[in-house]
Amino acid sequence: CGKSKGLTLEGSLSIKAVNASTPLAGYAVALLHDSLATKELAQRREGFQMELAAVQARRILMIAMMDSLQAKYIDGGRKDDSVKKAYEDMSAQMAGEYKKELEFKKTYIRSLVQSVARDAVAGTKTDAKGLFKFENLTEGKYMLISAYDSDTQSGLILRPLNLNANFELALSNMDFDPTFTITAEDYKALRQ
Repeated sequence: CGKSKGLTLEGSLSIKAVNASTPLAGYAVALLHDSLATKELAQRREGFQMELAAVQARRILMIAMMDSLQAKYIDGGRKDDSVKKAYEDMSAQMAGEYKKELEFKKTYIRSLVQSVARDAVAGTKTDAKGLFKFENLTEGKYMLISAYDSDTQSGLILRPLNLNANFELALSNMDFDPTFTITAEDYKALRQ
């Protein structure tokens, strides 16, 4: 009786746009036991959301202060240069805070992938065509995790799997986790 080889999981990783799909070469892809991944992601999601809530609270306060300065400037007949300068300074500070927030999100997502990859059942990188392959897997529930980064969107890709046969799948930015994602709108706001 021959020894069973186990199951194979093959797939591709790409960024999808309206009319095109671009393969992601050299990206890490990790396979974790679903229960472990779910627990760690829940903890990390909570911490991430708490940090973002603090950042957003600061932003709301800054917006209120800017609104107040703008109203004061208008009420003063647009003659008080010190109010105008305070508004401009606060606007520049807010743009800097936004850049820091985006960098925090990117760093957090990268560190999350590195952290969960340590607990991976298997890990690999995509080849030049964005393809990956896992072999000799046992049946079970898994979570497939990767991160992606483009000029217009960055984030974490998650795909739960119930592996009970050889499997092929295509992962893309459409499989993003809504919490751990930096959207095109975020990048657009940064450029303004």
